[in-house]
Amino acid sequence: MKKLLYILAGLGLAACTSGIEELPEVGPQPGREITLTGISGTASRTQFVPGDGTEIQFQWSTGDRIWAGGVQSAEAGTDGNVADFGFTNLPGDAPYRIYYNMTGTDAEAVVPTEQHQAEPGKLQLGPNGDFGYATTDAEGRFTLSHATAYIWFNPWSQDVKEKLVSVTLAATDASTVLTGTRTFDGTGFSDATDANNAVTLSFGKEGVELPATSSAASVFAAAVVYPADCSAEEIHVTYTFADGSVYTETKTGRNFEAGRIYRLTTEITERDGGSLEIQGLEDSDEPVCMKYGASEAYSLTAEGWIPTIEMTSAPAGWTADFDIARRTLRIAPPAEYTDGMDLENTVTIRSDGKPILSQEYYVLDFTHPEGTFVLIEGNMTSENGTIVYFDQHMRYHEKVYEETNGNEIGNVLQDMYMANGKIYFITQNGKTSSMGGVFNGDGRFVVCDAHTMKRLVARDMPFYADIDTSTGATQSSKSTLCWPQHIVVVSPEKAYIQYSTADNESHSGIRIVDLQTNIIRTSDIPGTFGVFTKTGATKARMVFSRGKVFAGRGNSVIVLDPATDAVIKTVTYENRQVKDLAKGYDGKIYAIFTGEFTGNSGMTGAASFTKPAMIVALDANGEVVSETNLPEQIELRTGTASPTVQMCASFTQPHLYFIGKQDFSAYEAMRYNYETGRVNWDYITAALDAESSGGSIIYGYMGVHPTTEQLWVGKSSYTNSRIHVYDVSRSDALEFSSFYQKKASPAGVDFAYRFSDEWINK
Repeated sequence: MKKLLYILAGLGLAACTSGIEELPEVGPQPGREITLTGISGTASRTQFVPGDGTEIQFQWSTGDRIWAGGVQSAEAGTDGNVADFGFTNLPGDAPYRIYYNMTGTDAEAVVPTEQHQAEPGKLQLGPNGDFGYATTDAEGRFTLSHATAYIWFNPWSQDVKEKLVSVTLAATDASTVLTGTRTFDGTGFSDATDANNAVTLSFGKEGVELPATSSAASVFAAAVVYPADCSAEEIHVTYTFADGSVYTETKTGRNFEAGRIYRLTTEITERDGGSLEIQGLEDSDEPVCMKYGASEAYSLTAEGWIPTIEMTSAPAGWTADFDIARRTLRIAPPAEYTDGMDLENTVTIRSDGKPILSQEYYVLDFTHPEGTFVLIEGNMTSENGTIVYFDQHMRYHEKVYEETNGNEIGNVLQDMYMANGKIYFITQNGKTSSMGGVFNGDGRFVVCDAHTMKRLVARDMPFYADIDTSTGATQSSKSTLCWPQHIVVVSPEKAYIQYSTADNESHSGIRIVDLQTNIIRTSDIPGTFGVFTKTGATKARMVFSRGKVFAGRGNSVIVLDPATDAVIKTVTYENRQVKDLAKGYDGKIYAIFTGEFTGNSGMTGAASFTKPAMIVALDANGEVVSETNLPEQIELRTGTASPTVQMCASFTQPHLYFIGKQDFSAYEAMRYNYETGRVNWDYITAALDAESSGGSIIYGYMGVHPTTEQLWVGKSSYTNSRIHVYDVSRSDALEFSSFYQKKASPAGVDFAYRFSDEWINK
């Protein structure tokens, strides 16, 4: 489709002032006959007649085709005012409905956003979307009517010598349709697909020279647009040059009507300079956080001559689109993570070598080693859990699971593990509360993409324990619902889940989960199960380190070999309970045991201690490296209602943090240096929580950030919670930040770094 626009006559015309000049409607004109003999065609002619009397005439070109009756014609054989179009198998008799540059099948028309013109004066309106329609007479003659509007660009300059590579016209209203694909029914258009409120006419990489004077007799360049009423808005016209400089101006919009041509006359000059400003974004030391698949858009103000514009945005996959023509700046990370992708990006914009903007961006990625997770259980009778995330810049992101997946995760969120590019979550009750109420949660076992938090697997996964008295259980054999509590992933195919039964946690054990089928085994790993807190698996985090899994069991630490799923070592201390395990910065596994005690501990504990609590260090194979008695004042919990002491270890210092009192409701935690034996008593106290709006009871696993060495502590009132952050670089902890949560009970703090190969293999 090569319809060309030629100047046939007219010189010595009146000069045009700068602006948009509306030219008269192009109506059907009498033309020479088109004869369809045995399905062949004739010619048509239409004219644009400017108000000054200069005649601008469309001519047919060799290679043009038309459609009639849903059949495409042969190519026109010659250039000129008359063209013959041959058809084969054209159904029916004249008159025929004729389409130019449309298929005629539902009359689909395409006006491209990116249009082209090779040389000044040699317009390419057909390839750029011009289309017409007509109905032949009985003899096969027709005259096209045009359904598009035309923009005649008439720029000139006395001082700009750079070559022009493109010109763009953009409406300020983003809903305005100037280009795209639409269906034409003979009177109107359907909604557009790939609609755009702008059109760009390009002249190739080399560009073309501007004329030195304005001319109303010669058409420098022209673009095709859909009819659009822009009379209530402004339009921006932007000329872009080969050296990256631009000239841009704002004009009053007009009603671009079908079959009419609109002339834009502009003197382009450098002498008055120009202005450029990005709205809503200023140079800042604070990076901008973005999500995968999202984007940040900013509006611009621009006017006049703007010297060479350069923009840098280095990382692959990122998009940085600085568009003066459309008055926008858009920054976007990749839609999803790819191996080796940079998570951060600095966008720099310069004009004539001078910086306009330099802004850092980063994509929210949950695998960042400095990211911090806070798992909030929720109330077991009334609400689901949630995940709070603090990124590497300490930006607070609430409800990251809900916002990504459109649903809550489940009731009593317990634990997480990151491996294989995924995050594995377990909730105690899944979709059902402990009281039998049904929640709108995703289940007991949920798997998400580790980079984006997008849900991959959601299973309620109820499982049961066949409790036998031979285990030491106090009940006869029966099938009892299990509560998953802690998880460790040992390979892409397999994970271990520690659980307790729902009958007041009388029984506990460890089971294998097949990560290919997401099905949990029906039986426990031998050597892991028994009476809760006495001979069964401890309700505590398991540690995966150097190919082995370390877990608590009653009065023992057990070591599991994932290659065989067997307990290969058991370290037992009679008349004690193992309360927690954590990996120290030296690579050893530290287990904390109660003192030896007598008496029935019960739900809340009623023990009498005969020997002090103890810290046991184990090497990579589970061999005991050291046994250290703690001061006698440290009396750890023995009650089944509080089976752990929320212990965590620093990644960089020889410090363990844990609750060192028997109290069911703990208000203090201490710090222990396992190299020097130094104890910081009541290192974390309730008194630091001045408002107590989130509760004062220390609840859930504490955590020390891997790079900042800040201690994170969860506190709860059982209905609300607060996360506190402490500076522990000193002998007394100093609280410097806290974050309120209107949900119950933090399950624990965790860090992506804990799951890294660097840490696991240390």
